[in-house]
Amino acid sequence: MSQEVLTEEQDGAQHLEAARALLNQSLMVTVTEEGQIVPISEEDFEVAHADIPFGRLRCWILFSVGAEYLIKGVLMTKFGGYRRPKKKAGKYEYFDLDYALNQIKVKGLTFGSKSNGKPISRTLADIRNRDLHHFAKNKRQLDYSKVPDLAQALSTLLQTVKSE
Repeated sequence: MSQEVLTEEQDGAQHLEAARALLNQSLMVTVTEEGQIVPISEEDFEVAHADIPFGRLRCWILFSVGAEYLIKGVLMTKFGGYRRPKKKAGKYEYFDLDYALNQIKVKGLTFGSKSNGKPISRTLADIRNRDLHHFAKNKRQLDYSKVPDLAQALSTLLQTVKSE
């Protein structure tokens, strides 16, 4: 059974489709048909995951992976890829979110204020790495205030694809 080889743009479209599903399943945001990513209020989020075992943890993992898929999908469909070239011709390093986002200049991709803000890529990586390596009960609750800014930055990035 041979596997179909996708173009970068087709692969990107699949990443965007997966991102939409993961982000919507996170219960933290809703991705509209128009490509806006709308945060759910913290109160509604707390009610939505209350009956799910390890609900907050699961929601944050879905959100951070969905956000990464969205970023990769946009970079593949609109900007020709996301891998950092190696010195040897034809070889690529692993996915480097900071490198990829630095290759494009899109307003809204810096998270936080200019004096103490983190790039969205670093914020998402911090969240993902925290959740993958250690479970600390209620730790994620403190991060929910970041969701509106993250949603706005992701919406801005997604709009670059929708504006074609």
